[in-house]
Amino acid sequence: GDAVILATGGPGLVYGRSTNSMVCTGTAVTSAYLQGAKYGNGEFIQIHPSAIPGRDKLRLMSES
Repeated sequence: GDAVILATGGPGLVYGRSTNSMVCTGTAVTSAYLQGAKYGNGEFIQIHPSAIPGRDKLRLMSES
C-alpha cells in the first residue's frame, strides 16, 4: 500500500524543557494524528544526558 512519512522534527518540548528548538512542540504530528494518521515509535525520542538547565530550555553541552 501507499504510505506518507511526515518529517516534522522532534516533539522534544512535550517533556517541558528540552535541547530541541523552542518550536519543536509536536503540533504538526498531533494535527496529523487528530486527522486520522497513524503515529508510531514515539517512545524513541533521544534524551541527551549532558545538558545545562536554563530558564527557558536546556543547553546542549559537548561531551568531548
